[in-house]
Amino acid sequence: IKDIKLNFNPELPENSVLGLNQLYKLMQTLPDSPLLQYKLAELRDLIFNFSGIHMEVNTKDYNVSRGDSLEGTFRFINRSNLNVKISHIEIPKLSYNIEKQTNLSKNKRFQQSFKAWVPKGTPISQPYWLQEKHDKGAYHISNEALKGLPMSPPVIRSLVKVNIEGLILEREIPLTYKYVEPSFGEIYQPLVVAPDVTVTANTGSLVFGNGNPQDILVTVNSSKKDMQGNVNLDVPAGWTYSPISTSFNLKNKNEETILKFTVNPPSTGSKGTIKIKANAAGNTFSSSLNSIKYKHIPETVTFPEADISVLRLDLKKKGKRVGYIVGAGDDIPQALSQMGYAVDLLSEEDLSGNLSVYKAILVGIRAYNTNAWLPFYHDKLMSYVKGGGNLICQYQTSGRRTSAFINKMGPYLFNISRDRVSQEDAEVRFTDPTNILLNKPNKLSQTDFEGWVQERGLYFATDWEKHYKPLFSMNDTGETAKEGSLIHAEFGKGNYVYTGLSFFRELPAGVPGAYRLLANLISM
Repeated sequence: IKDIKLNFNPELPENSVLGLNQLYKLMQTLPDSPLLQYKLAELRDLIFNFSGIHMEVNTKDYNVSRGDSLEGTFRFINRSNLNVKISHIEIPKLSYNIEKQTNLSKNKRFQQSFKAWVPKGTPISQPYWLQEKHDKGAYHISNEALKGLPMSPPVIRSLVKVNIEGLILEREIPLTYKYVEPSFGEIYQPLVVAPDVTVTANTGSLVFGNGNPQDILVTVNSSKKDMQGNVNLDVPAGWTYSPISTSFNLKNKNEETILKFTVNPPSTGSKGTIKIKANAAGNTFSSSLNSIKYKHIPETVTFPEADISVLRLDLKKKGKRVGYIVGAGDDIPQALSQMGYAVDLLSEEDLSGNLSVYKAILVGIRAYNTNAWLPFYHDKLMSYVKGGGNLICQYQTSGRRTSAFINKMGPYLFNISRDRVSQEDAEVRFTDPTNILLNKPNKLSQTDFEGWVQERGLYFATDWEKHYKPLFSMNDTGETAKEGSLIHAEFGKGNYVYTGLSFFRELPAGVPGAYRLLANLISM
């Protein structure tokens, strides 16, 4: 080991391979133990890295269906002067193997095409932390070896045996799909084993503030050729939909079509789940397709259940039209539409126009942080409030740039703290139970704060002037009470509210109380 370290040349790491091979053979004579196997694996990696052997297995398509054929290519390049041979190529899960001695000449690529069949029992690609049903706040992972891994191990892997200067080593190589993005270069994407058919709705939740029906769009995608079938919905008792079944006929792999269904709520309050199902080739499919794609990480595809949470609210409200100033992005405008409001997304130019047409204007999360122009419309917004409008500002973050807008948010001064309540079931105490915001048009109670998700709120108000009145007091276990989750002030004929309550989480999750509280704020 000392000689290897002493003679190591970072410009020619291949010169150390013969010494590393001798070390590997010597270690193989030691008594077996978990530590020895761990160190041998490290040494194998070191030998491959020092040898400069590039190996990859690229598939023809980015996904494959169980029972279908999979085509691809093994690619090898020996970038050193070492004597390197490929002696065995195998894809165990596909029962594919080749016993063939192939010399790898320096800087000359060797390719081996393959075609194999994916067994019908092959698992679907799914992140390991999502493979089992989990409780709130914790995943269930039965396989201890998977815990802590940043990504799931590939569903299909290849095994290659390489002879490096007389030492035969095995190397696992994941199957990947490679493509070129001109502005970014080569991109590797893990091969996805997909269901034959997926059904993905355009929304994860539907909220009905009245008895009017709503439409949902379902994207049907096929991961194999010539898939015909139909899609239907499994709705809760009292709910109906039309049409009862809609057919699809997808000729090509990865082809998709969009189907429309109309959902009718019951006449009274109800909460449940709509399950979307596709029937094709004698099987029922109930998974949706979700892709997480960023430049700095490999694309991750998941197949969650194709469910839509539905809620029929006993909701009272005033006003018909609201404006929304978009911030960092959320789904609240869609929730407002489901409540029965006509929603206009307000741009900088729109704020120069007539705002009196809106019953309320809502400021999106972090809108002051992301829109540098927003503080310049403070006077216009305050004129809107003074004339009888309701301005509802959701949480903004505090930090170095807060000073640019903190005095340009409300009619009176307040600050933004880093206070939050992260326990979603923390007790909520009404500081002024007779306040009109808690009583009209919807009478609120403690039950309206049941079923909240992830948290109560964040970036609460602090140091507010006496014109503001807090409505709630809450705290995490063991912490002091915090009253800045929602403060309200009358100004002229209108009202101003700053709230750190997590409407952006609760509304998409279909929490009834969050809708009722927001309806009260808009209806002031």
